[in-house]
Amino acid sequence: MSAVATLPGNCLAEAHEDKRYRAIFDAAAIGILQCSLDGRVLDSNPALQRMLGYDREELRGMHFREFTHPDDFAADSALFDEMVAGKRTYYQIELRYRGNHDTSGWVRLTVSLVLSTDGLPESVIGMVEDITERKRTEEQLREAQKMEVIGRLVGGVAHDFNNLLTGIMLYCDLIHDGLDPRNRLRQHAHEINLAARQGAALVQQLLSVARQQPSEPQVLSLNEIVSGMRNLLRRLISENIRLTTVLAPDLWPVKMDPAQVQQIVLNLALNARDALPDGGAIRVETRCAPWNDSGEMVELIVSDNGCGISHEVRARLFEPFFTTKAPGQENGLGLATVKGIIDHCGGSIAIDSEPGRGTSVIVRLPRVSAKQRIQDSAERPDAAHPSATLLLVEDNSVVRRSALRVLEDSGYTVLEASSGAQALQLCQGHSQSIDLLLVDLTMPGMSGHQVAEKLRRCCPKLRVLYMSGYVPSAPAEDRENLVLFHKPFSSDALLQKVRETLNQPPASTAKRGKP
Repeated sequence: MSAVATLPGNCLAEAHEDKRYRAIFDAAAIGILQCSLDGRVLDSNPALQRMLGYDREELRGMHFREFTHPDDFAADSALFDEMVAGKRTYYQIELRYRGNHDTSGWVRLTVSLVLSTDGLPESVIGMVEDITERKRTEEQLREAQKMEVIGRLVGGVAHDFNNLLTGIMLYCDLIHDGLDPRNRLRQHAHEINLAARQGAALVQQLLSVARQQPSEPQVLSLNEIVSGMRNLLRRLISENIRLTTVLAPDLWPVKMDPAQVQQIVLNLALNARDALPDGGAIRVETRCAPWNDSGEMVELIVSDNGCGISHEVRARLFEPFFTTKAPGQENGLGLATVKGIIDHCGGSIAIDSEPGRGTSVIVRLPRVSAKQRIQDSAERPDAAHPSATLLLVEDNSVVRRSALRVLEDSGYTVLEASSGAQALQLCQGHSQSIDLLLVDLTMPGMSGHQVAEKLRRCCPKLRVLYMSGYVPSAPAEDRENLVLFHKPFSSDALLQKVRETLNQPPASTAKRGKP
């Protein structure tokens, strides 16, 4: 008779049950571990072993402290002790784990107390569900919600703030141009204008990071942008820093918003400056990059011989609001802004840096085809003479008065109104034709678009130039014919935009239906 046959029936049943439970234990899709009352692993299943990166024998005898994130261990340990002491029979907690080979993630842990046949605590069993992907999704959602809140906040203040900056910049231009070149106050006006431009750049950064700023791309040369910024960059960096520009001849053109290119150069140059507290050298270089998987690219490289960047910091450089600078010195938006602009235009950005070896930031932008360049050049208007009549409608008195002075000083006949209703009254009482409506897009009572629609009923050939300190997108009703001029702007930019708009054909009313 075999040994098995001599076993009592209940022993055979128990052996069968043990084998069945072991099969379930090993086949479970979530991690399972059994621990002693002092927190050491007695057994584990393959799912937990795969999660933590240890085999069964390696895990046996380990304290759960060894694979729990240090910041989460105290909370887990307190609940564990309460359960062993009989104050609870189970608990649930979400915490981070630290596996073998520096792996990590999030788990939901459900821990229960196992009692002996006489009702005394015998061991602990834990069900371990990997929730890393869910946590990542939640974090992405929180980031998206945070950016949405930032976008609403920035959009709410950008219009008013840009109105103030517009008035400052226009009045500074008027003062500067009205003073004798030898008058030292002329330099003071220039410095105030420079400070206003820096304030405008900060608003642009906030809007770009919050994805609230539309761009106006055009075909341009990076060489022209860099050359035009040399004096500004030299003023912004310290005197003990040497600035060198190396611009490639016959550089391929790119298609971007010029203001956004200036943001890229300015942010990268200021970051390089901050890496050189004791002086050094900054090099701004342009070059044509050979063909790769992304096509022919144009490169902008900003390098410094400063302190360099560690691997840990490089991993977070493009996070909004991340900064290594002291509180109050930096907003942490520069590189996040740069990356957002570059990604939007199909480019890429790379950082080559090591501690003590300086930093090079390489921006790659798609080359514009010759066909696209010719098309854009053909659309560029010729200059117009300032002999037209303009209707300026702006509810902000500072912007309205300063823009009025600039336009009148350039020879235009200008009618001014502080609201849409006043603009309509002026138009009805004005016998001569009005060539251009220069109107703020967002005004109380009647929007700039509504003003334009009403005026076009009596002046169908009226050209319209919308101004705005903040507008996330063009109005759907007028998207085809919208000409938008972003605040803040200088007097030269205002006059140039007015000339360009006057040179364009009047907006067609054929598709507008009945007025």
